[in-house]
Amino acid sequence: MDKPNVLIQAVKPSEDGEGISVRLREIGGLGGDVHLESPLLTSEILAFYVTDIAENPANLFKVVPRSLYVPVKPLGIHTVVIK
Repeated sequence: MDKPNVLIQAVKPSEDGEGISVRLREIGGLGGDVHLESPLLTSEILAFYVTDIAENPANLFKVVPRSLYVPVKPLGIHTVVIK
């Protein structure tokens, strides 16, 4: 992750059982895009969703191999579902 003001709070199976949920928390009062990178993010992953706290999809984004760019709001909690 490229922003020190964003923490990963949780990683768990998604509520629908079809992906992985990653919960992010912005703690510095700064918004913007966060770059998450992992070798686990392969080209087989087609999309990810930024969701509300109940994991209802809000926005759909495409995945760049090994990377996600997630928009975060200041002091927000953001759940990303990767499928």
